[in-house]
Amino acid sequence: MRLTACDSRLAQLEWSCDQPPSLSHVTVARYVIEYRTSFDAADDWRVAKTTTSTAGARRCVQRLAVSPGAAYAFRVTAEDGRRRRGPSSRPTAEWCHAAPDVPHHNPRHVCSRNTRPGVLHVVWQVTTQANVSYPIFVY
Repeated sequence: MRLTACDSRLAQLEWSCDQPPSLSHVTVARYVIEYRTSFDAADDWRVAKTTTSTAGARRCVQRLAVSPGAAYAFRVTAEDGRRRRGPSSRPTAEWCHAAPDVPHHNPRHVCSRNTRPGVLHVVWQVTTQANVSYPIFVY
């Protein structure tokens, strides 16, 4: 697996879809692409996308959304029809360092709480550090 493109919004990954001879008795039904950011622990992988296998394809290419200002590593795992996973690929040798930019979304679940006259409290869902571009982020 290798990283072929990276900017403030997208990462593009490419890997070999050829099935190794040692697995010729197993049909790959889908690929699970996982990621971790530079803010995560080394073993904290999250599913970015699951994609179905394309019969006869030699190379697989996938584009994934990334957040600006974060660094990403990726890996891919093949699954058979029963959702049994084979060993994961090695993580991408190169990290995707998404260029700093304005956040790609507004705060989520914003609401106001009026607790007493003349005072307005605005609250929103806390976002992960990977979803903001800078170490100190305030509204």
